[in-house]
Amino acid sequence: MLAYVSDDDHINDIQLKGHSISLSGQIGINYYFDIPDYYFSTDGAYIHFMLPENKEINVSLKDAVKSDKIENMYVLTCEVPAAEMTSIITAQIIVPNLNGVKTSRIYTYSVADYANYILNHKSEYNEQLISLVKAMLNYGAYAQRYFGINTDNLANKKIYTDSNNPVLTKTLYDNVGNHVEDENLCFYGASLVCEGQTGLKLYFDIKKDVDVSQIMNRYEVAAFSNNRCRESFCTVNNGKLIVTVNDIAASELDDVFKITLKDKRSNNTQTVSIEYSPLDYIIAAQDSSDLRLVYLTRAMYMYNQAAKEYLN
Repeated sequence: MLAYVSDDDHINDIQLKGHSISLSGQIGINYYFDIPDYYFSTDGAYIHFMLPENKEINVSLKDAVKSDKIENMYVLTCEVPAAEMTSIITAQIIVPNLNGVKTSRIYTYSVADYANYILNHKSEYNEQLISLVKAMLNYGAYAQRYFGINTDNLANKKIYTDSNNPVLTKTLYDNVGNHVEDENLCFYGASLVCEGQTGLKLYFDIKKDVDVSQIMNRYEVAAFSNNRCRESFCTVNNGKLIVTVNDIAASELDDVFKITLKDKRSNNTQTVSIEYSPLDYIIAAQDSSDLRLVYLTRAMYMYNQAAKEYLN
């Protein structure tokens, strides 16, 4: 999903050619740069991203990925939370030299800029991509409302009103996860994390008088979806064992995740397991008295469906 920019100004031999968006656990703005090769041999060269609330991210030029879409292009990515789709991100390449530093011009961009480019050039893109962009912006707007970020500049302002937004009328159907307990742990509940990287948290009550400080060393966690091992980790808080699976892409929000916790003291013969989908939480959230959560999770589901349709 590449959107070109017309600004081809050369400053310090570095040229920004365009942007694209990647939809992984967070929305990534991909910057396509024409960068002479000698900059990559300079120690300490990096791109500096400035996000809202003075959050700064530095990415080494050596981590740039050579584009498989455009010849002689390199890609550098800045990940953006869903609620920051209308926030302006600044980017500048900084290269140390004997006289201090050399810099590119400062580039400004937002996820909404990319989306609006697509929507303003509909004839150049297929219907599935246009639907995905609309669903992404709608999800971003409800994330803004939920977290109270840039609510005077909602991502979906040019697309929907309160009278025609499908999120307000969408009905979701029940979907129940399966789980198996052991003598120490029982499944308590789940939550979705979407303030930064999209993730799934599963909470387990510690049933017996087990030393909480040792519980993390007692169990070995593994997570799978679509026959793929997923990165996961455990924490303990308020008497509960919490398993977190991060980096869940938009198209994976209705996937089933199988989580296993093996008791190492039992030679792995005792296992707690659960099959749970982010969709389970989304459906459960429809009963919430907090309409911000209801609409946010509905928007997440519609974003998921649009992403799957596009990928298919």
